[in-house]
Amino acid sequence: MDSTQPAPLVVSGDTHQLSIARATTEHLSTQTATPNKRPFVHPLSGPDGQGMLTEDVPAHHPWQHGLYTGLKRVNGVGFWEEGVRGGATDGTFHPRLEAPTVTGASASWRVETAWRALGGQHLLTEAQVWRLTDQGEHYLLGLNWSLQAAVDLDIEAGYGGPPYRPATGGDVLTSEGSGKVDSRARARPLDAARRADDASWRRLDGSPRQPRLPGFVAL
Repeated sequence: MDSTQPAPLVVSGDTHQLSIARATTEHLSTQTATPNKRPFVHPLSGPDGQGMLTEDVPAHHPWQHGLYTGLKRVNGVGFWEEGVRGGATDGTFHPRLEAPTVTGASASWRVETAWRALGGQHLLTEAQVWRLTDQGEHYLLGLNWSLQAAVDLDIEAGYGGPPYRPATGGDVLTSEGSGKVDSRARARPLDAARRADDASWRRLDGSPRQPRLPGFVAL
């Protein structure tokens, strides 16, 4: 494909899922917003429409989904494990996927999610505004993420935000020069890089499952 003239994007789906592809049928990304689950982006394909750069529901962390957001605890309510292990204090997610906007090689969409305590109390509203811009040999996926409190909030625990679940283990390169990560961290290289330093950017290298060629994600 001529990288200077990317094909127009086509968005298809329903009220709970959107698939973004080139008019040439090359898949790029899928947004899912299933009731009672956190919204997430998966699969994320390579710029050529081949391979898979994300993983969904790994056996060892079944609450992880491709590219997603989360917080460990809010006012004592768990918003990390998505209730999959039956935590007594786990809250619930209630996403609403809005209609997308497509202009040529750019598509944008918005997901608004109510985060509630187990008894139904509305704690906060999350808004994710995504924009995918196809540039041929690569594409840009931008996120504007905001949280609006419904009550006074205490954000607890030492981690959270927008994690990235890669399809396979990989290496991390940051603006501070970090390199390979140990075997225990390979399943989540973004976390390893975050712990290592406060880098302004990170590049994650891995091998999509099909075909097994290197894939690169810059954050």
